[in-house]
Amino acid sequence: MASVAYVVMWVYIDVDECAGPDRGGCSHECVNIQGSYECLCPPGYRVASNQLTCQGQSLQQYISSSLRSLLLAVATAVFSSIRLFFSALRAFFARRGILITIINEFINCRELKCSSDIAKQLFYQAANAIFG
Repeated sequence: MASVAYVVMWVYIDVDECAGPDRGGCSHECVNIQGSYECLCPPGYRVASNQLTCQGQSLQQYISSSLRSLLLAVATAVFSSIRLFFSALRAFFARRGILITIINEFINCRELKCSSDIAKQLFYQAANAIFG
């Protein structure tokens, strides 16, 4: 008696549900994923509970998400401005500290009757501290 062997092969073919004229039933955009599909909505809308149609956000949700984005942008700008302000303030006081030191040295130099070359050098250092 001859024995018969059977080989069974399964071939998986992904069907593009979005390729048809009905776009998988999606009201806006259909994206094919392996073994299924997903409906997407434009900005300001979200996928409804039936996973096919898009529904607009409520005014409160729209304002909330828009306000959140606006507040984040404003907070970022304010934070950057504050950082720049404090950097400039720190640089100003650093220059001022140098200037005060130079002025004190200049006064001491006048009292000690320093040479004019040293006085000129202190004057140039002061000008540089003021005007950068």
